[in-house]
Amino acid sequence: MSGKHVSRAMALVVACCVATPALAELRICNEAPEEQSVAIGYLGAAGDWTSEGWWRIANGACATVYVDPFDQSVFYYRATVPGGTFDGDYAFCTTPDPFTIVGDSDCATRGFDRTRFREVETGGATDFTLTLLDPGAVGFEDAPHASEGMPLSVVADPAPPMMGDPFDQKGVFTGCTVSDDTGGTLCGFAADGWRWYAYADGGTPDAVLQDLAQWPAPLAVTFSGDQITLGDITVEIVLRSVVEIAEGDGFEAHRAGFQGVWRSADDPNVVLEIDGVNAVEHYDGGPATMMLTRFLPSCFEAPGRGVGWARTELETRETDCLIVVAFGGDTLMLSNPTRGNTLTYRRER
Repeated sequence: MSGKHVSRAMALVVACCVATPALAELRICNEAPEEQSVAIGYLGAAGDWTSEGWWRIANGACATVYVDPFDQSVFYYRATVPGGTFDGDYAFCTTPDPFTIVGDSDCATRGFDRTRFREVETGGATDFTLTLLDPGAVGFEDAPHASEGMPLSVVADPAPPMMGDPFDQKGVFTGCTVSDDTGGTLCGFAADGWRWYAYADGGTPDAVLQDLAQWPAPLAVTFSGDQITLGDITVEIVLRSVVEIAEGDGFEAHRAGFQGVWRSADDPNVVLEIDGVNAVEHYDGGPATMMLTRFLPSCFEAPGRGVGWARTELETRETDCLIVVAFGGDTLMLSNPTRGNTLTYRRER
């Protein structure tokens, strides 16, 4: 198993146990506002990593997810809500439907999804209860960072022939989609204010794209290969390797805290939608401004004044940078260093 924390889970957890040599019953309780879909991973009696799911646990309810004793001090879990995200230290095989899967490797080749789980220490308890809590209880700045697990990685083997200018880039993996026209997989990255795309029949081996399609996103990575074409804001590439940055890029909590739909507290006509590294600004039903965003240690116009959120308009290629004043929960505050004003937004969803 491999990986690291890359964003905040949909529910925080607390654990309660009775310490004795073996774990006899594992229960998961849900004190988060929404129903949670839960899966677990554990080391089975035969020594094989096993994953099971899904238990749908309503708010205020509990489910017993394991009853036979097994001698280990940790287990792994995943808990999500519709439209939510969840990342963790380790990966298990899953399916959208109820499942029990033996083995945590070669998920894609066996027809399974490769999904991230988080580790929980049991202390060798006879009975153990994991409680899922409301993530709004603490700020997003408390989100966990890198673990000591091995980073995700994929390398083209054999390497594709050289097809353009070589590159080695640090950026954010933004996920993969399946083309409605061709049915092929397209995987994207964001780096230096550009969108980078690798796609089926574009030189990148299908095995690389299929592996990436199982990765969580957004995720800080280094990626290398060849540049094929360069557009106004897009770069078509052939991928040779993608490696997760084990320690992250330092902006995981920011990316998690910015996600959602925000309405301006200063002008209610302004609505800002943030999805991954993409942002769309609407004004009173008028034309939308579509932007590609990234976080910087500071804005070029205001060095040393805090983390910057740079926005590049897709149509004009113009870029501005706002200083992050506060984020997390239901408030987002950004300072414009060139105008000297502060923009405040309230979360709508």
